[in-house]
Amino acid sequence: MVLYKKKQVTIQRPRPLPEDLSSEIFVIPQTKEWFFEYEEYLARMDFYKRHQFSCEITGASGLTYFDAYAVEQKEYKECDANFPESLREHILKFLLFNKVTRLDLLVDKIYLLFKNEYFPGEEIYVKKIFTTTSDTRKGIPATTQSDDPNVHSYISTVKQRGIIREKVQYSNPSDTKYLVSILGEGSQVIATNQQISRDRNHFTKWLIKVFIKMTVTRSYMSGSPWVVKIKYAKKYRIPREFPEEFKQYEASTPTGSVIYDDDYEILGMNSPSDAPAKKVRGKYKPRGSNGTTANGQALVDSSRMEGVFSVKSNPRHELRIKFPPHHLPATIQREIMENNLVTVSSFQPSKKTLVEDLSLQFDLQTLRPAPSLLLLPQNALVLHSYIAEELEEQLSSIDGENIKSEDDKFDAQESSLLRKEIQLLKSGTLNSIQEALECWMFLNIYHSVLKLDTFTFDDFLYAMSWNVDQFNESGRCELLDEIWCAVLGAIISNQTPPAKFSEDSENIFGLQIILPINTKKLDSDAIKDEEDDVADKGSGSDSEQKPSKLDDDNSDDDSSSEASKSRNSLPKRTVKKEGDDVDDVDADDEEDDEEDVEMKDEEENAAAQENLIHNAYQVMNHRGTTWYERLRKRNFKDGNWQTIVLGVLSLVEYVPEYFDTIQKAFKAFAPKDGMPASPSTVLNKFYHYTSVDLRIKILTILVSLVVSGPLVRNYIEECLDSTTAYRREKLDIYKELKLAVDNANKLHSEIYEKLMVGANSASDASLWSQFTRKRHRLNLSGYEMTDYEKDLASKDSTFQESWDNRESAIVKIKEIKQEKKRVETQLSELDCQRVSLLGKDRHFNRYWWFENNGLPNLHSSGGQDDDDEQEPESEDEFEDKEDNQEETYLMGRLWIQGPYSMDASTHMKLDIEACNEIAKSFDEELETIQKQNQDLDVDVTSKPEQEVLELDDGGPPLRVMNFRNVPDCTRKGAEQLGITFSEDKILLNHDELIDRLGAVSTDSNVLEMSLLPRKFIEESPIPLVSSHQWMYFDRVEDLDGLLKWLNPWGKRESILRKELLRVKEGVCGSISSRRKALCLDKAPKDDLDIESQIEAVEAKVKEYESGEVAVKVDASDSDDGIATRKRGRRGGDVANKKQKTTEETLKSGSIHELMKLRDELKENQKIMKSQYQENRVLEWTNSSAREEFNKSLYEGGDKSKEKQKKSKK
Repeated sequence: MVLYKKKQVTIQRPRPLPEDLSSEIFVIPQTKEWFFEYEEYLARMDFYKRHQFSCEITGASGLTYFDAYAVEQKEYKECDANFPESLREHILKFLLFNKVTRLDLLVDKIYLLFKNEYFPGEEIYVKKIFTTTSDTRKGIPATTQSDDPNVHSYISTVKQRGIIREKVQYSNPSDTKYLVSILGEGSQVIATNQQISRDRNHFTKWLIKVFIKMTVTRSYMSGSPWVVKIKYAKKYRIPREFPEEFKQYEASTPTGSVIYDDDYEILGMNSPSDAPAKKVRGKYKPRGSNGTTANGQALVDSSRMEGVFSVKSNPRHELRIKFPPHHLPATIQREIMENNLVTVSSFQPSKKTLVEDLSLQFDLQTLRPAPSLLLLPQNALVLHSYIAEELEEQLSSIDGENIKSEDDKFDAQESSLLRKEIQLLKSGTLNSIQEALECWMFLNIYHSVLKLDTFTFDDFLYAMSWNVDQFNESGRCELLDEIWCAVLGAIISNQTPPAKFSEDSENIFGLQIILPINTKKLDSDAIKDEEDDVADKGSGSDSEQKPSKLDDDNSDDDSSSEASKSRNSLPKRTVKKEGDDVDDVDADDEEDDEEDVEMKDEEENAAAQENLIHNAYQVMNHRGTTWYERLRKRNFKDGNWQTIVLGVLSLVEYVPEYFDTIQKAFKAFAPKDGMPASPSTVLNKFYHYTSVDLRIKILTILVSLVVSGPLVRNYIEECLDSTTAYRREKLDIYKELKLAVDNANKLHSEIYEKLMVGANSASDASLWSQFTRKRHRLNLSGYEMTDYEKDLASKDSTFQESWDNRESAIVKIKEIKQEKKRVETQLSELDCQRVSLLGKDRHFNRYWWFENNGLPNLHSSGGQDDDDEQEPESEDEFEDKEDNQEETYLMGRLWIQGPYSMDASTHMKLDIEACNEIAKSFDEELETIQKQNQDLDVDVTSKPEQEVLELDDGGPPLRVMNFRNVPDCTRKGAEQLGITFSEDKILLNHDELIDRLGAVSTDSNVLEMSLLPRKFIEESPIPLVSSHQWMYFDRVEDLDGLLKWLNPWGKRESILRKELLRVKEGVCGSISSRRKALCLDKAPKDDLDIESQIEAVEAKVKEYESGEVAVKVDASDSDDGIATRKRGRRGGDVANKKQKTTEETLKSGSIHELMKLRDELKENQKIMKSQYQENRVLEWTNSSAREEFNKSLYEGGDKSKEKQKKSKK
C-alpha cells in the first residue's frame, strides 16, 4: 500500500450518487474519489502531489501518491504474473502468526524451506531418468529408477516443462515422489527433488518479499506476529482467529483494508485527533466564567504556571519569566498565552513539537560549561624542548649566512619552516588530537586481534611521549614498544616463505595489508605499453611526416618524472627513460642504447643518493637483512622495530597524503649527519628528535593500512555473527525476566492477602500495630520477617511456603538481570564497526563518548527500563566500588568537536581555511589561560565571587553578567561581526543585544541572528568553529551543567540530551575513576605531608605579610651576600653552609626562606605527580601476549614456531 509519513493513507469515503446523473464531477481514478466542487478536487490533488509518499513494497520515498501507486502496481503485477500460484497458500499458512519480526530473516527462511518443495498444479522443469544395460549402450527413458543391478540409470541434462499432478511425501523429505505430466508429450514420469527445478525468475527472494508485503501485516507492538490480510485470507481459505497468546495484538493489527477518513465518526469519535492515542492538549473549555469551576474554585494555581505568563502582583517575578529552565517553541508559547488553563506540563517534546534549535530563544543565565583543551604531558614538553633546541641551532646557522644565491633563498624558506615548527613544539598542545583518538580507539577496540591489553588514553599519550631521559633512567616503556610491535605484526605474517618464492620489495610474502593504488605507476605502465605498440608498428610514412604523439607524451612524462624524482629522491626506484625515436634501428644499436640507459640510470641513482637528506633506505636493510625479513622473524629489539617502521613507510611514500609525514620520519629517524646509520642510531634519534605529533601521525599511517587487512575484516565478521546470537539470547532473557517478575509479583500478592487476613483475625493488636494496610511494590533487595510475620508463619505453614517461594523468585530475578547485563555488555563490546556519535548541539558541535561501544564496558551504561526501582547500594558495596574505581576507566572524558566543514560553510558561511585560522588563534589563547591556571594551581571548579540579584520569590538568585574575563581573541573575532563585549552587556551594532542579566533584548530577533554570532555569545570562553578543534569535559558537574543547558525542544539537542541521559551513569563513573586514578582532585596519600607543609608555609607567609610577625631578613639573601657567596664557592674559601630543614625554616626562617621553601615544595609536588603518572605507565604489562606466548610482542612472542618444531624432530 502507499504510505504517507510511514502511515497508511486514508481515503475519503465514496459519496452517495447524486439524483441528477448528468452532473459534472471530478474524479481521481487511483483512489476512486470524486468531488462536485473543483476547489475540493484541487485541494485533494495538491495533497496527493506532495513528495512525501512512499512505496511500501520497494521502500522508495520522496514520491507523490501517483508515483508511489504506479510503482506499487507494477510490483504487484510482476508478482502476480511470476510467483507460483500453487505456492501461495502454503507460504501464507507458514506466515500466519509467525513471530520472526525481521523481514530479511523471514525471506531467507521461506526461501530455504520452499526451495526444494513443490506442490500439485505447479509448472516446473523436470529431467528424465535414462537406463542402460550391459546389452545396450543407448539410454532408454524410464518412468522410475530400476532396482536391477545390471541396469544403470542416470539423470538427463535436458530439461522438459511439466506440471505436477500428484505428490507423495515421506518422513524423509528427499524421498518425496512427484507425478509429473510432460507438456507436449502427454506422458507422465515419477520424479524426485533432484530432477525437478523451477524457473529462476518465478521463485526469487525479491518476489517472496513482495508477496509478503502484499499479503500479510502485523501490529506496531513489539513481539506481534504476522497476520494474513482479510482479502487474501478469504481467497485462500486461511483462518484469522488469534490464539490466546496473541490476543493482545488483535485490536492493533491492521486488516489490510482501505481506511476511510470518517471511520472515527462511525466509532463515535468526531475526528482522528479525538482518539486516545492522539490527545490534543489545551483545548478544554472552562466550566466557569473566568477560569473557575461551578463551585467557584480555581482550576489552575497561578503559582504553578512555570513562568509562562506574568503575575502582575509580583513585579520581580517578571524577571524570572525571562529565564525558564528551557525556552519553548513560539507556537507552544503562543498557545499557553492564549489559553489560561494550559501549562507547560501539558506539552511534551515530540516529533511534532520539536523545532529547529536556532529558532529557540536563549539566555546566558544557563551557560554551557567551558570545556578544556588537551595539553601535553610533562615528558612530552621535555622531549619537545630538546627538539626545539636542535632546530634553533640549525636556524641560527642558516640565519648567520647572507642570502645571495638561489640556494640561499631555499635556506630562507627552510628557516621560515623551522620557525613554524619551533613555534608548534613550544605550544604545549597536541596538534594531532583526532589522529591520536583514532589510533587509541583502534588499538583498544581490536586489542584481542593485536594481542594487546587495553590501556587508558592518558597512558597512551604519556607512553607516546617517552623521551631520552626516561629511556636512560627508567629503561624502555613496554606500552610504547608493545603498541608499535602489535601494529607492525599485523602488517606481515610470521610465516616463512617457501624456498621457490622470489621475494623483493614489490612482492613481499605474507603481506596482510592492501596498499593504496599507485596512480603514477599505472600511468607510466600505460605509457610504456603505448611506446611498445608504436615501436612494433615500425616507421610508417605518417610517423615520418608528423610528430608522434608519443614524443609529446614522453616529453611531458619526462618533466613530470623529473619533478617526481626531485620530490621523492628515491635511489631504489627506477628512473623513467627518455622517449626513444620510433625509427627502425639495428639490434646492436638497441643493445647499446639499453646499456647507455642503464649506465645513465645508475648515475642518476647515485646522484639522487647524494641529494638525499636522510639514510632511511640504507638503514632499513641494515647488514643485508631486509626490513620485512626482520618483521617476519619478529626481531623488534634494539631499534629494529624503528627501522621496520621506516621500511613499511617506504611502501606507501608515493601516496600524496602520506608523503610529508614520511619524509619527516625519514629525516628524524635517520638524518644524514655524517654518522653511519644503524638500528642503534635510529633508536637514539627516535627518543631524541621525534616529536609526539610525528609519532602519532606515523602510527596513524600504519593503522590506516592495518584496517584494510584480513585480521580486522575477519574480526568484524566474527563480531557480527556473535551479535546475532547474543540478540536472540537477549530476547529469550527478556521473556524469562518477564515471567520471573510476574511470578514474584503473584507471590507478593498472595503474601499481602494472607497478611490482611491475619491482621483482621489477629488477637494481639499490639503485635500487629506496625502493620500497614498499604500494599507496597515488590522489593528486589529481599525481605526480613517482622514479629507479626514470624507469628503468622508459625501458625500458617502456607505463609512460610509462600515467603520462601518469593525469596527464591527474587534470587532468580537477580540472576536473570545479571545475565541480561552480561549480554548487553557483550553486545556493546561487539559493536566494533564504527564509533557512535552521541549527537550535535544547537551550534552543530559534535559530542563523542569513546567508551560507548566497541570497548570493554567497565561501567553501566544506565538508562535501562527495568520494572523495578534500583535500591541504594550498601556501604560495603559502595566502599568496594570506590576501591576498585581506580582501574575501571579507559578514556574518562566526554569529547566535544567543532562543526564539520559542511556545517561551517552552510550555516557560518566560512570556508575551511578561515575556520582553521580562527581556531588556531583560539587554541593559542586558551592554552595560555590553562597554563596560567596550572602554574598558579587554580581550581577551575571554584567559581569567583559574582554579583547576584535576589528576587525573594523562593527561587535561586540571578547572576549579573561579567564579561571582563572574555579572552582577547574572542573579543577581536566578535568585533568583526559587530558584537561588542562591555563589562556586563553585549552590544550588536551598538544596540543592546544581551542585558546585564543575560536575557536577549526584546527588540532583537533570534531568527535573524546567524550561527557564528551566537557561537561567540553562547560558547564561553572560546567558540568552536572548526572540526579540527577538540576539547573535553572531565568533571561530573560539567556533565550536569551540559544537560541543563541542552534544550529538549530542539531537534538536534533533544537527540543529544536523550543519548547523554542514556550513558550518563557510565560517563560519570568513567570520569570519577579517572580523576581518582590520576589524583586530579586531591594529592596521593604519599603527598599529603607535602600538602600540609605547603599550607603551613603559606600560613606563615601570610602572618609576615599581614604584620602579625616581625619580618626577618636573611643577610645572606642580599645581593652582596649572594655575590660574595658565589665568589667564595668558585675559590673554595667558604665552607658549605648547613641547610635548614622544613621544621627549622617554619620555626625561625625569614620571609625569603619561607617563600623559597614554598616554591621548592610545590616543585617537588609537581615532580612527584609526574613520577606517579610515569609509574602508572611502567606498571602496565601486556598480559595477553605473555599468557599466550610466555613473552611480550617486543621480545618476539608472536614469532613463528616452525624452526623449533623441526629442531625437536
